[in-house]
Amino acid sequence: MALGGIEALQLLEDIVADGGVPAVLVTDEKMPGMRGHELLREARLRYPRMYGILLTGYSDIEAITLAVNEAGLFRYIRKPRERRDLAMAVARAAELYAREREVEALHLKVEQLNGALVAALETAAHEHDPDTYSHVQRVARYAALL
Repeated sequence: MALGGIEALQLLEDIVADGGVPAVLVTDEKMPGMRGHELLREARLRYPRMYGILLTGYSDIEAITLAVNEAGLFRYIRKPRERRDLAMAVARAAELYAREREVEALHLKVEQLNGALVAALETAAHEHDPDTYSHVQRVARYAALL
């Protein structure tokens, strides 16, 4: 836990240096050093996949707008907050973060499998039928362009 924005950014850097990955940042709008929407913006520049949750005890539409537009705000929670609401927001953000990483990993596997399939087809076609090999080469170039 950090008491101000600068300290929070340093804590995030320490987490990364220790091999961790920051997934969710919860901040208050009013705090020492920088405002919450500024912290979210700076953190988002460094960790673009991280989700931000902004707490505030007053309705500051400008701060909320900036947090949404500049920092991709995930949730805004007005204080006094229900403990359950904050816990649910953090759990949902963490779940979405994990699912996005899973989708990225699956996407990478599909790309690798496609590459392996094309290579296998090229090898088979080249060995057995030069005309088919040329066709496979053309299709691969078209696929790469698309």
